[in-house]
Amino acid sequence: MKKIVFCLILVYVTAYAESGDKPAGKTNLGLSYVATSGNTQTQTFSAKLGSEGEINAVRCIFNGSYLFAKDDKSEKANKLNASIRGEKIIVSGLFGFIEAGYLRDKFSGFTYRASVGPGLGYDIIQLEKQQLKGLASVMYYTDKYSVGPVDKESYGSFKSELQYNWAMRDNVQFQWNADYLLSLKKKEKYFLNTDVSLDVSISNHLAIGLDYQIRYQNQPPSKEVKKTDTTFTTSLIINL
Repeated sequence: MKKIVFCLILVYVTAYAESGDKPAGKTNLGLSYVATSGNTQTQTFSAKLGSEGEINAVRCIFNGSYLFAKDDKSEKANKLNASIRGEKIIVSGLFGFIEAGYLRDKFSGFTYRASVGPGLGYDIIQLEKQQLKGLASVMYYTDKYSVGPVDKESYGSFKSELQYNWAMRDNVQFQWNADYLLSLKKKEKYFLNTDVSLDVSISNHLAIGLDYQIRYQNQPPSKEVKKTDTTFTTSLIINL
């Protein structure tokens, strides 16, 4: 079923991208699918969506990703992650924002993680080919656990983040994001995330993407859950 959905999305979005009707803002969709049969039965599907635009002087940024993997015996990964942020410029280089996020990843111990909170950001570097943002926010989290002795937990947290973009060449884009989240309820509970990606354009609307993610949680909800998750994906990216 996921293979059919993948093919339909790919055909539709590629046709739309090549039509030349480009909406306001910037949107890109990355898709990857791998299946094996015979001695080994496996399926892996991933999708990543990023969109940025402006509504009434408010800069809106959405990021979402989905990863699914299974072998012939059982499901190995099923992860959904999404966030949306609205930014409003206060003075040149300084902006305020409010952000909301949602994560579902039972293999990392979470039935869901929902968050919302305000923050401030600053454009540290704003050049034609390089941009670096720093963000700091106070977030309120509600975690519903899929394993462990605790069923549900809510807490305030402090989050800091760096976002770096570099147009290495006209057709090569490098991105690096890193964030640190500290619970204000338990100081031993913190999260570290980093994401490195490289996109190489092969046409005006299509690119090949490489992405490497590291997700670390210092205090997993159960001893069964490892502290560090890593994900490496290659995908076809459609720029809309």
